Amino acid sequence: RAAVSLADIFLAIVPLLFFEQVAEWTNKYGYKDWVVEKRGQDPDGNEKKQYYSALPDGVPTPGRRHRADKLKKKYKATTGYVMAWIAVLILQGAHFGTHKPAPRKLWHCGPYDISIPYIRNSMTRDSYEFKRQFIHFADNSKQKPKDARGYDALYKIRYALDVFMRGMRAAWTAGA
Repeated sequence: RAAVSLADIFLAIVPLLFFEQVAEWTNKYGYKDWVVEKRGQDPDGNEKKQYYSALPDGVPTPGRRHRADKLKKKYKATTGYVMAWIAVLILQGAHFGTHKPAPRKLWHCGPYDISIPYIRNSMTRDSYEFKRQFIHFADNSKQKPKDARGYDALYKIRYALDVFMRGMRAAWTAGA
């Protein structure tokens, strides 16, 4: 069938079920998984925060919290919210190509700033940052350890890759 708009093509490749699943995993990662915050060091020796599962062996760990508990405002990831976030990413790439300003600047509206009203109207800057920090394309609790048989190095994006490739095969006819 012929597509009427770019949105038709996009939704033929990426079904709504994909966005629903990503919203579910994002909410689970941010608001349902219990973690314990510990201090560690990066490869350069700088101090950084690290999060560890707070339920090893099913026993609650003291000092546990959800990842998003420290945020001032709670953002529930919904299907439409995930779609709007991906649309902002696509628009950012369309407007700026490889030379992208910091994403936070897309919401500035001063006389010498970047002013893109349809991005500012789609979601707030803080909700964009929340999604950027907590988006998940897989359920981390089902990932196999590195030394286990069947370990998949691309596990965290495997679902997205499979959906995109399946959609491309179904919606795209090469040379037509």
